[in-house]
Formats: sequence, C-alpha cells, structure tokens
Amino acid sequence: DMVVPGLIQQEGAWASLETAKWLPLIKKTLGPDACLRHAGVIMAMPNSVAQKWHSDGDHIDEDLVLPPHALNVFVPLVKCDVSNGGTEFV
Repeated sequence: DMVVPGLIQQEGAWASLETAKWLPLIKKTLGPDACLRHAGVIMAMPNSVAQKWHSDGDHIDEDLVLPPHALNVFVPLVKCDVSNGGTEFV
C-alpha cells in the first residue's frame, strides 16, 4: 500500500466523498462520526508474485470481540478476474 501525498485533498477522486454511494453503509456500520483516515494505492505490475493471504488491519484487542472500527474499501481501476489475479476476500 503506497501513500500518495495530497491524494485526499485533490479535486476529483475525493471531491465527492460525502456523496459516495457506499457512505451510508459505512455510517450505519461505524456510526455517524465515521471519517476517512487513510487513502492509499495498491499497485500490481504484470507477472508480479502473488501476495500471501493476510489481514488488512490488526485487531484492537486479541482477546475481545469488539464492534467494527474500520472498513477497507477497494476500488479497482482495471477489470479484475482470474487472468490478472483479482483480489480475493475471505
């Protein structure tokens, strides 16, 4: 995951974040004060080695099951399918 300085402040991609169609689901899941904390870019080049299965975020507490505190939203910029190794979710 690569952080792109100024990505969130730029016009365009994040200019209409408050009207994003998935925002009501995020607010319902995380509460009305949910906000964007991180925006990054994941770049995979042709013939890249596959990543090992992993969690995209650590648990707050390893012994307690707590309510959701974060959501990851993926927006592919190319068609993802078997031929190019699309992201898998478990």
